[in-house]
Amino acid sequence: MPTEIIGLLRARLTFKWPDGCETVIGARELRLRCHCAQCVDEHTGMPLLEANRVGQNIRAKNIRLVGQYGIAIDWTESPCAN
Repeated sequence: MPTEIIGLLRARLTFKWPDGCETVIGARELRLRCHCAQCVDEHTGMPLLEANRVGQNIRAKNIRLVGQYGIAIDWTESPCAN
């Protein structure tokens, strides 16, 4: 699990890890990588989220830890059940 997540309402999110490493990723790129059941077909693995429906200005408006390894993000647009 990350020790810190920075980036609410920003174009980029930064994940800080226990070993001191940091991961920086664009909000839109992260949104497009979602693998929840609303974003990826559970049977075929094919994406259901169309990239052209995710705006360039999408931002994370809420981020929370889920269980021992998951992260749920509420987006300013293109909601999902992540």
